[in-house]
Amino acid sequence: MNHYGLTCVERLIIESIQRGNNNLHSLMRDTNLTLFTLNTAIQYLVVRNLIIQKSKSLSINPHLNDYLREEFNSPSTKKHELLELLNGMLSTQNKFKMKKFYLTPKDEPYFKAIIKNLEDFLDKLPPADQSVSTFDHKVFFWGGDGYGTVIQNLLTGATK
Repeated sequence: MNHYGLTCVERLIIESIQRGNNNLHSLMRDTNLTLFTLNTAIQYLVVRNLIIQKSKSLSINPHLNDYLREEFNSPSTKKHELLELLNGMLSTQNKFKMKKFYLTPKDEPYFKAIIKNLEDFLDKLPPADQSVSTFDHKVFFWGGDGYGTVIQNLLTGATK
């Protein structure tokens, strides 16, 4: 991970603070993290000057420069986050499915339309109500490439 990248736990905490959970008690309830994990991650975020801790209140540092904000959402950072989330998902039974398949030229447009409909559905979901904990949000993966392309990328060490 790069210097400014966030772990999934750190991103979860930041997202929870952004949703208004600005003390340890509400963060514990919203994220379902242990007090030890929260304290450790929060201290690291404070040292990195990403969040500000005043008395018992936490907030996102409003003076983060644009470079850092862009770095948190850079392709490299997102790739590390994706790999970390994927690893967590693979460690739970029956939560992740993969299918290798062949699409005929006739089937390809139908498949693309289904994926587009899924993306549109996900994009149009309303924001979660504040009463719903960040812990209860869903993570969903999708995407695909040619099997041969994936193998070639693995053999050559190519990254996207």
